[in-house]
Amino acid sequence: MVPRAAKKARHAGDSGAQQLVVAEGSNSNNAAYRTSSLQAPTMLLTGHLDQINAVGFHPGGNVLASGSHDKKIFLWNTYGDCSNYCVLSGHKNAVLSLSYTDDGEGLVSCSPDLSVRVWDTVAGEQVSSLREHTAIVNCVAATPQGHVLVASASDDGSVKLWDTRTRRAASTLVEEGSKYALCAVDISENGEYVYAGGIDNVVKGWDLRKQSELCVRMEGHGDTITGLKVSPTGTHVLTNAMDMTMRSWDVRAFVEREDKRCVRVFSGHQHSQERNLLRCSWSADGKRVSGGSSDQMVHVWDVASGELVYSLPGHSGSVNEVSWSPSETAILCSASSDRCLYLGELV
Repeated sequence: MVPRAAKKARHAGDSGAQQLVVAEGSNSNNAAYRTSSLQAPTMLLTGHLDQINAVGFHPGGNVLASGSHDKKIFLWNTYGDCSNYCVLSGHKNAVLSLSYTDDGEGLVSCSPDLSVRVWDTVAGEQVSSLREHTAIVNCVAATPQGHVLVASASDDGSVKLWDTRTRRAASTLVEEGSKYALCAVDISENGEYVYAGGIDNVVKGWDLRKQSELCVRMEGHGDTITGLKVSPTGTHVLTNAMDMTMRSWDVRAFVEREDKRCVRVFSGHQHSQERNLLRCSWSADGKRVSGGSSDQMVHVWDVASGELVYSLPGHSGSVNEVSWSPSETAILCSASSDRCLYLGELV
């Protein structure tokens, strides 16, 4: 690894302590094999003071955000020396999940401090703190298109939908008779469906056009669902669970039998006794998937065949989330309990 100059982090809402963040690049000896516009095939981003739980790209792909147990959100440039240009402070506990809004100017995050927070990433400021959950908020997602609708999933067993123009939940989604904690949530591309999963091992989907009616209930996992992501086309949902499988579910309306919705099972990654909330993600073209794994590896599967095509070393702690660039399908970034991010390209 070739060290780059240390960058001094800019703090928003925390003008006190100083931090240093460092990006390092591993240079390729043969540029002909490069598959991205990254400065080097692999970039190491450091600066967080505790394990990193969340990472996500700006919709344009030129910036990414990371959230950590150190209660901070770092904003990084994807290209060049991957400088950290802003630090967002405000959460009173670990940052467990984050999501950019469609225009890329907003960011939402959640924490065990029971809050969902909305940030202005241009000004580097907190816009609002949304507080109606009565237990830990595990996951948050923003609508990919249109006005900003935010979904949050909590240990209180509910999904709350927030219109960021107000400070109150627009609606609350629960399965009747169930109070099981929900660990993961996502919103479809068109903003019409919300999907969630948690400790009852079931994937649940609500149709927001029908007064938030529960429209799908998919069983198959044998342990807690820790990660969930809707495919770029909106036709499938990907889940990561503590039964050490990832599954792809067909959520299209014409699939009549719920037991026929699981169309692919991906295996090869691990969950551990740490019971971290390991997430999952699709590549922008929907051809590959990746997920968090406690074995310190970044695993990538081919969607069509279900085959494990990459197991990438480098981290020295659990890989908690992997995010794909929306602009270059060869680029992905991994967040780990080792306090590091790896930003790299696939061949």
